[in-house]
Amino acid sequence: MKFVFKSRFRWGMAAALLSLALLVTACAAQPQPTPDAAQPESATPQPETITSQPESTIVQPESTGAADLSGTYTDCQGTSDVYSELTLEHLADGTYAATIGLYRIGLLEGIAQAQDGGLLLFNCEEPAVQGEITLGEDGAVFTVTQSAFSAIEAGEVYRFPDGKTGGAEG
Repeated sequence: MKFVFKSRFRWGMAAALLSLALLVTACAAQPQPTPDAAQPESATPQPETITSQPESTIVQPESTGAADLSGTYTDCQGTSDVYSELTLEHLADGTYAATIGLYRIGLLEGIAQAQDGGLLLFNCEEPAVQGEITLGEDGAVFTVTQSAFSAIEAGEVYRFPDGKTGGAEG
């Protein structure tokens, strides 16, 4: 059989067809096992039968019976930009990692412990600030109860009215 090609494209097509033909031939030459063929038991691994399940070792977080409150609550001050935000992330021990970014004031990072009724007690060690986080349909409110931070005084209230984004639905 003689091939005469006048362009690179045709040579490329011929090479591709030849490669395909060789591949098909090589696959056809492979012996295929038949379902009736007897195979020794050692060649076919058998799944292990488990007769009893061990007790679960997963540590469940302590729960107050409330839904997961994780998410981000923002204050955009009527714009599309986020000025302040409060982020809650549920931890394995049942508490929340809380980050409160207050516009032109600073960033507070601490732990919040859930109480009944959507209330969380917040504690930040550096700077030393404590407060209450209240969550509701109108967003979140952070009320400072104690502060050793000069930019924040006890009794100040910070609102995050733009609602919750992210986190678990609840």
